Amino acid sequence: MSLTELCTLLHYTAEWVRTWRKAGLPTRMENGRPRFVVAEVVEWLRDHEREEARRGDSPTESQERSRKLRADADYRELQIKERRRDLVPAVDFDEVVEEIATTLASVSAGQLQSFERDMLQLKTPAEARRLTERMHAALMEGAKKVSHRLRRLAAGGGGMAA
Repeated sequence: MSLTELCTLLHYTAEWVRTWRKAGLPTRMENGRPRFVVAEVVEWLRDHEREEARRGDSPTESQERSRKLRADADYRELQIKERRRDLVPAVDFDEVVEEIATTLASVSAGQLQSFERDMLQLKTPAEARRLTERMHAALMEGAKKVSHRLRRLAAGGGGMAA
């Protein structure tokens, strides 16, 4: 399970999980990213809580009350932001970012492909500089098209398709 999935499952922030990792939370690395086995995490959390209780490290009642007040205030703030539509669901955000990256890569590849023939015919540094300037202008034009698509998407005008 990924860090994001674990945070969602346990209703904790990524920062809390990172803190726990430093304290020994079982983690496996896959492709340079932390992965978690739920059974191992649950067992570790139980053991960790027991150890804290045994040592007397558990929060005092006033600390717990203070934490709850902060959590309630954070929750109310999130509700307000949600009503204002200031928040984007993580799933929607991930899909849009993936679509942006794919579209930008496609536009870039298409723009660069049109210059391959010209590249093979270059003879001087000055010609290379002029071609680089034309390529830059074409890539910027492609980026503008993606930007316009994003604005339409933000305005509720549908997906990234042209």
